[in-house]
Amino acid sequence: MNVHNLINEYLKKVYYLIVLFRKNSNFLTNEIVIGTSGIIWNKIIIWFANLLNKKIYVFDHGVGNGFAKHIMNQPLEFDQNINFVCLNKLQKNNIKKYILTKDSGVNLILSKEQKKSFINKNKKPIKKILFIQTNYKNYQYAFDKNNEFYQVYFQKKLFSFLESCGYEVILKPHPVCNSQINSIFFGKRIESKVFEKIYLNYDLLIFDYCRSTTFASALSSNIPIICVDHKTIDIHKNIKRILSKRVSFLQFKFDVFNLPIINLKEVKNCINQSQKKTDLIIKENIF
Repeated sequence: MNVHNLINEYLKKVYYLIVLFRKNSNFLTNEIVIGTSGIIWNKIIIWFANLLNKKIYVFDHGVGNGFAKHIMNQPLEFDQNINFVCLNKLQKNNIKKYILTKDSGVNLILSKEQKKSFINKNKKPIKKILFIQTNYKNYQYAFDKNNEFYQVYFQKKLFSFLESCGYEVILKPHPVCNSQINSIFFGKRIESKVFEKIYLNYDLLIFDYCRSTTFASALSSNIPIICVDHKTIDIHKNIKRILSKRVSFLQFKFDVFNLPIINLKEVKNCINQSQKKTDLIIKENIF
């Protein structure tokens, strides 16, 4: 497809969206909440909603749980006079400090806080492990210096070791992961159900990144947690200090091909440490 045809296709989709909004404008409520749908699409939605004098609330799940110092996936979604719904105080402070300009005109508001209950699961020896995967080629997260080959290599190596130790390892893919890659290399060892509905069925949770809202859910339990650190996670120092009380961070060296060297002794030690940290409930209001 050449550039001319590509532009035509794009304009057709933009026109379709505008017509769709105009046709259904009578059904729109006075308050509209929109999530991440891409910069252009959000611009169109916001522009049309403003024409109709609607109050707009925007949220971006890409900010995750607000633990890390990273730039928003779509900073241009912050328009003048927009009410941006923040997941928590930490997220609000990070956006205000690292993203918005002083004259942005964006109103940051906190979502209604819900009292979180701590789930105390009966302790038992670790048998089933859930590995929560980041997105393939998700450069802004854990693998900015690598690609699918690195991820598959790392996961296969780690899974093989864990299984040799008698553990059952199940993969929980990122919602937008390439399912074909996962099915080829990991077969039927894939958990397809929503994380919040199944994580209590496992004895250990290994996160390939800690910026997901699922990570906050895991912290509300006493299940052992390991977070893989590929030396690309940029977490606020005070946050990492707090998380280290509850979470074990798995680190490793790299070979000449920039592939991870997994030290079996360190993995075992990390698992043991994660079990010792399960009784701590994080009370410092970071999630």
